[in-house]
Amino acid sequence: IPAEGWYEWRLVEETDRLTGEIVQAKQPHYIRREDGRLFCFAGLMSRRDVHDAAEPQISCALLTTAATGALTQVHDRMPVVLPDDAHDRWLDRNVKDPAEASAIAREGQHPDAFTHYPVRKLVNSTRNDGPELIEPLESSP
Repeated sequence: IPAEGWYEWRLVEETDRLTGEIVQAKQPHYIRREDGRLFCFAGLMSRRDVHDAAEPQISCALLTTAATGALTQVHDRMPVVLPDDAHDRWLDRNVKDPAEASAIAREGQHPDAFTHYPVRKLVNSTRNDGPELIEPLESSP
């Protein structure tokens, strides 16, 4: 599954504007490759016929793994990111052995290839869309 980046939420303490109390809040972070290039998540697709439905049901899922490197500062897990040279092997329909697929997924992208930074909480609503969702928090007005 091609991507430019993804979000994870880090638990932080902040001051409630109304009460002045220290509260826990989830701060979104945007995670992307350090070099800014696209990458691919290891994903699985399922297609099944549904009784009395004209179209098959299609779904997909991302594989996750324990976070490593600097990404552990944000979350305890992360999506499996395939190495650039593993895309063709991952999509090869001849790979039927789960151990072989697992080995490809375990190769993973090196965690130092990624960077992260806090972004505005605009990402918490699906109504919001645009480049401002991935701007670093420090540059926000």
